[in-house]
Amino acid sequence: PAMNGLPTDPRRHLAAKVARLQRERGFSSEALAARARLDLDELERIHRGEAPVALDVIFLLAGALEVEPGELLGGLAWVPDGEGGGEYRDADPGQG
Repeated sequence: PAMNGLPTDPRRHLAAKVARLQRERGFSSEALAARARLDLDELERIHRGEAPVALDVIFLLAGALEVEPGELLGGLAWVPDGEGGGEYRDADPGQG
């Protein structure tokens, strides 16, 4: 995990953010899936960090959770390596 306590793998990072916001709002998985217009199986794969998540799904989840889409990815940064690749890192390692 990054210093902010969230994973630096983008799928697991998103899963952790969605789970935290879902708990804070008191939504069951069924309720969140319905609010986001997602199939419950798709939401469960997102929760497990198993599935690639399309941009439109991030917007649907953000709307269902009543946050800006960027909040679901906040704290995660892509650091290019100058050779066409790179890696995900904690966007603000000074914050814990």
